[in-house]
Amino acid sequence: MTVIRLTMVGVLLAQVVSGQGSVHGDDQPPAPPVAQPSPHTNSSPIVVDVQQVEEQPAEPFEPKVPLTDEQQSQRQAVTWFMTGQLREGKNDFAGALEAYRKAIEIAPGEIKPYQSLVTITFAQGDREGATKYALQAAQHSREGIPLARGLANLLVRANETGHAVDVLKKIQQSPPADVKLVDELVLHRDMGLFYRLMTQTDSAVEHYKQVMSALQNPDSPLTDAERQEILGDAGETYEQMGKVFLDAKLADLAVTAFDEASKFNKSSPGIHSFNLAMVYEETGRHEQALDELRKYFDAQLQSKGREAYQLLADLLKELGRSDELLPELENMHDRDARNKSLAFFLAEQYEQQDQLDEAEELLKEITGNRADPRGLVGLASVYRRKHQAKPLLETFAQAFQVVPQTEEPEALERMDSDMRALVERFQELQREIAEDDEAMDGLIARGKELVGDDDAKLDFVQAYVLGKLSVEAERIEAAQEFYQLAIDMQNDPPALLFRELGLALTDAEKYAEAAKVFGQATEHTSNNLQQAGVRALFLYLQSHALEMDGQTDAALEAIGEARKALPDNSAMQFQEAWVYYHAHRWQEAIDKFQEVIDTYEPKDDEESQRIVKQTRFSLSAAWVQLGDLEKGEEVLEVVLASDPDNTQVNNDLGYLWADQGKNLEQAKGMIEKALAADPENPAYLDSMGWVLFKLGEYEKAREYLERAVALPSGDDSTILDHLGDTYSKLELSDKALELWQKALDNEQGKPYPDDKILDRIKAKLPAEAEE
Repeated sequence: MTVIRLTMVGVLLAQVVSGQGSVHGDDQPPAPPVAQPSPHTNSSPIVVDVQQVEEQPAEPFEPKVPLTDEQQSQRQAVTWFMTGQLREGKNDFAGALEAYRKAIEIAPGEIKPYQSLVTITFAQGDREGATKYALQAAQHSREGIPLARGLANLLVRANETGHAVDVLKKIQQSPPADVKLVDELVLHRDMGLFYRLMTQTDSAVEHYKQVMSALQNPDSPLTDAERQEILGDAGETYEQMGKVFLDAKLADLAVTAFDEASKFNKSSPGIHSFNLAMVYEETGRHEQALDELRKYFDAQLQSKGREAYQLLADLLKELGRSDELLPELENMHDRDARNKSLAFFLAEQYEQQDQLDEAEELLKEITGNRADPRGLVGLASVYRRKHQAKPLLETFAQAFQVVPQTEEPEALERMDSDMRALVERFQELQREIAEDDEAMDGLIARGKELVGDDDAKLDFVQAYVLGKLSVEAERIEAAQEFYQLAIDMQNDPPALLFRELGLALTDAEKYAEAAKVFGQATEHTSNNLQQAGVRALFLYLQSHALEMDGQTDAALEAIGEARKALPDNSAMQFQEAWVYYHAHRWQEAIDKFQEVIDTYEPKDDEESQRIVKQTRFSLSAAWVQLGDLEKGEEVLEVVLASDPDNTQVNNDLGYLWADQGKNLEQAKGMIEKALAADPENPAYLDSMGWVLFKLGEYEKAREYLERAVALPSGDDSTILDHLGDTYSKLELSDKALELWQKALDNEQGKPYPDDKILDRIKAKLPAEAEE
């Protein structure tokens, strides 16, 4: 609900602004406290009767001493702010936004209206609006910087870290006139963190260097309070900077940061020993690293979790003493039996040494009846190797429920090292099971056995994970069976089930079956699936599957219904045009693509401009297919003029010129630019091969075209035809005939073969080969 979302965003924003909230994982420093903006000294308390503001005009009040223009403006701003608060309390968010906007127009230096504007716009999903108001506040006064930082943290929580970086960059580029050094350094610290989350180490280093340099400068004007504001939990902050410097192989800076961290971690000197061990390992001083690491172990610390034992394994391997690892781990386990990180790592080593019984026994001992995700993943791995389907299904399904499911680099980076290692290990285990035919045979058989068992039934999670594993193993029939079972087990099945199964069928080119699954979702009576946006999404997906299956009229009907549900959705409108395009109904496609451009080009938001650019590429291709190459070029030239470095336009226009044999050197340069940005794109490789063919450089053309054909999506009819032409020029007649025939078979197998391509290829083949 909007009210709940708005409340939660307001709470999170307030926490981040005040320093209580953080985007950091458990091993990362919380955002340091930031002082709330101080009240203006020239403001006087003004009591506003909100009932009077909303319902009837107040009687004019004439003070004995007339108000100055500034006081009058402030009074009006407060009135509008309180009006906004009243409207917001009545869930009239449009009215509240209007009132808050008027407040900042009158008094742009007041921070509270900006806070409300950012809260409401962010909760409504208006990232552009939230960013605009946060930046206005921050660029007007340093009191607005915490608000912009709060928005950046909310964006990171929403996995939009790149957007968060852009927000802080703009403050750095246009800081307020009253900005202080402490503000600049806090921004650098945040930028360092955000770049670290994006795994952009070099950028993180540049920002952390600024922070370290200022903090280490003995002549720095920073006060103790300002240092505390920058550092927050100083020990953790220095340690995180040290890790980034270490990742960048800046050992001296890393040691400096770790030394500073140790000053704030005096109760745990073993932590400093661990950090030094990492530095020594990175710089090749393995014996010294081992000595420092053992100091950490001797202190029986657990804060570094699995990472410490992995470092031990790596060091012993570098020293050629890997045979010492297992005995040393066993010895430490005997002395510190309650250390679970150590026990789980020891069990992992048992498994790697093929001591599966020992691994299973230890894992059962430390896991007990508790659903510890580390134990469940470890046991599932052991059962996979033992090919014991019954316990494998049970433990894997349990692990699936407690291990986070994500492959997003930013989400992984925010986890502590133990959790990140567990998530990555579970992902690896899923791949291992899917690639293990014996394990998959056993799991599928066990699942079917449970379906027919009156006593032990297959539960929902087991059915779902069997479906997912079957998709990964490319066992599409089993996937259909188990996904459908999972769907049938729920009165209100998650939309995710229909989407994953439908997309798996689409990837397997079972378009008719995919369309049925998406249709099943649109017809389901559950409240979840009947929400307008959800139902429209499945109609959209269904239209794609139907069109790929050659059912154009049904596809148009589906996307037409989706557009009625979401009439202002650009993706839905574009999809309708695409259906006409794919069905080779070129003029209708052109008309629909032009409608998309006419509708969204006047809008200046990022999404509208993205869809307009995408549509222009499709419109150009439609004109080319209709035979009007000049109009096709004109459309692409509009894109090139506004975005000369755009990869796709450089390729598409370059190819179009090459295909006509004109502007060949310019076309070659444009295609080179596209290939530099995406060197493994088969379409771009084909373009380069074709322009070289047109230039008479057949051997070079062959190199690019063969690379294109070898890629997974490189069996396109046009690419195969081009390679055949190249072989022909090189007098490799048999190879040329083979490629042309393959291109012909490929094109004839499409729901809507391109007659121009068919005629072109048939003209090169002997008459009997065309049959």
